[in-house]
Amino acid sequence: MLLFAWFWAVFVGLDQLPRVTLRARPNVVVEGQSIELECHVRRHADNRRLDFGLDDVRVSSQGLDGANAEPQYQLTIQAVPCPSNGLAKPFCQVTDTYNHLHRVTTLVAVVCDRCLLSGSAERQ
Repeated sequence: MLLFAWFWAVFVGLDQLPRVTLRARPNVVVEGQSIELECHVRRHADNRRLDFGLDDVRVSSQGLDGANAEPQYQLTIQAVPCPSNGLAKPFCQVTDTYNHLHRVTTLVAVVCDRCLLSGSAERQ
């Protein structure tokens, strides 16, 4: 019974781990600065493509060779534009053999020139 519990935890539990994770640095940028994205892809035989970047701005694509693919990918996004709501949305997305999407996102605050100018105008 103990062996079955160990098998279940190790092998079946692995399928519950996220297929992709994301780290974006820094968490706050001034418009025009860069953001570093780091996507970690769990090795899996069905992984076929990694797309990453900022929603509605820039995307990079990388082919994945299933379980033989590298586990880490990096992208520097130069000159981050000012989104209308002040939040950039970096993402990493893995597409598998069956065209299922495994996507993760985060938010990065973008301080825009128009915000800085309106704030300084209010103080004067």
